[in-house]
Amino acid sequence: MSGIRGISRELAAVLAGVVAAAREELRSMDDDEVPTRLAKVARDASRRLPPPLVRLLLDVLDEDAELRARVAEAWDRRGETDPVGRAFLHREAGWWSVVAEAVAERRGEAHREALDEAGRRIERLEEQVEEGKRRLAEARRRLQEMEEAHREEVRQATAETRSASVAQRRRAEHLEEQVSRLEAEREALRAEADEQARRMERLEADLRAARAQRRTRPVQASAPATVPIPKAPRELARLLDRLATVAAPYRVDEPLTTDVAAAPASPSLPPGVAPDRPEAVEALAAAPPDRVLVDGHNVLGAGGERELTVPEARERLVVRLGRLARRYDRPVLVVFDSSIDGRDATVGPGPVEVRFSPADASADDVIAAEAGPGDVVISNDRDLRERAEERGALVLWADALVAWLEGR
Repeated sequence: MSGIRGISRELAAVLAGVVAAAREELRSMDDDEVPTRLAKVARDASRRLPPPLVRLLLDVLDEDAELRARVAEAWDRRGETDPVGRAFLHREAGWWSVVAEAVAERRGEAHREALDEAGRRIERLEEQVEEGKRRLAEARRRLQEMEEAHREEVRQATAETRSASVAQRRRAEHLEEQVSRLEAEREALRAEADEQARRMERLEADLRAARAQRRTRPVQASAPATVPIPKAPRELARLLDRLATVAAPYRVDEPLTTDVAAAPASPSLPPGVAPDRPEAVEALAAAPPDRVLVDGHNVLGAGGERELTVPEARERLVVRLGRLARRYDRPVLVVFDSSIDGRDATVGPGPVEVRFSPADASADDVIAAEAGPGDVVISNDRDLRERAEERGALVLWADALVAWLEGR
């Protein structure tokens, strides 16, 4: 009887030794001895078995006690010492605890790597902030020099007008006009410098929020592009705008007064943008949500798919959702109802996770349970949208997503 529900990536990794032993045993078997489901695995001669075949092999080993016993004998003959592989093959008392502990440790390593990457990203952001401060100080120094030069010009122009002829007085008037224009430019530069200082304060607040969020949960981060530091004040202001955009996912509405991170704010649509229009999907790219939850069969129906039970239809949707994940640079979870045939035929590419609801629940129930502040839920189902909104998520219509995908 099967002891495992679904072969995860982490489980396949910790059972790599079992996969190698099973492949060796399959190659030693006659063709008529190889289980029908594993014929393709037995024929595969590559050094590394593709992930779908790895999951298939482990599924069959989990279900077929006779094959598992043969592999266990081969395992023992080879003198393998991996306790996880032995526990999986021999199924002694407490075997699943050994396997589960190894899987948990594997996932912990992935989380630690994500935390380390978040730390490195914060360090890079801090370096950029320090460089921005230095540039701001340089801009203020240049502004002071200009003010001193302006005062000297005014003094000289005033002295000339007192002793000059009519022509000289006209020239002095022209100089005064130039001085007025320069003074206006000086005031504009001063206002621009003040705005840069305010932006710098917001960036520092963003940094504090980022540090607090790193202490509470792993951060899915991507390294910012290297940006040359401009010398002109206006170009520096544009750089600060880009820095503020980089730090936007960590920004909070109120200053942090404790070490506890503020709850993530729900994404919102700009005024005048309706949630059933493709513009709503594109508008969120400016400030992407933490995650996108998609009602799979609902979106297929909105897109005109007549055969929702065909695995190829789900595969096409998952591939197209990869565009949304890349546009937002955020994970996408698509949930299908488990009662549909062919549930093992769809594999999500990259950041698109494919999930099927349990037998005693619907895809709507899974999405409603997963939804929370910072998430976006996509469905035409009014009941699901209301449940997601109650949990703090932003909801868009499936029609909006279908139209957006067709326009890409």
